[in-house]
Amino acid sequence: INSGGSTAMEAGLKLAFETAFDTQDGFDGNTRVMLYTDERPNVGNTDKDSFIGMAVAASERGVGLTTIGVADHFGAELANQVSAARGGNLFYLQSSDDAEKLFAEQFDFLMTEVAQSLSVNFTPQTGQTIEAIYGVPGEMIEIDETGSRFTIPTVFLSNKAGGVFLALSGET
Repeated sequence: INSGGSTAMEAGLKLAFETAFDTQDGFDGNTRVMLYTDERPNVGNTDKDSFIGMAVAASERGVGLTTIGVADHFGAELANQVSAARGGNLFYLQSSDDAEKLFAEQFDFLMTEVAQSLSVNFTPQTGQTIEAIYGVPGEMIEIDETGSRFTIPTVFLSNKAGGVFLALSGET
């Protein structure tokens, strides 16, 4: 891999997913593509929807996408959207020390999906209301007078104390 001053994310992902599809039948385990990028595509198709579409289509064929963000000018917005697609996750590396630590401490967690399309419905007791939900991106949450609903595209185990929390108000 050589740096040429551009990010051809579309071409890289196409090749990676094709390789994964071609080899996954002979592998007894999870198949994932790992994308190392500054998430600032500027060669080929640069439309975020095409990258999200590629990630979702690959997930439906049993291939997940782990995005590893690198560089000081990392484009987090695109990375967050691509990694939020079913089968995706995201990590950011500022230094080679971060890379060593990530792979030493998190490799099993970042590679192993435990659930896909986890739907959660929560109805508070009479007299209580949902004030907020933490740990789920806001655009994934629907809250109305009957309760809340959200679907998490992919759930991974973690040793970083992640979770989903609901804040309620009212009488118990």
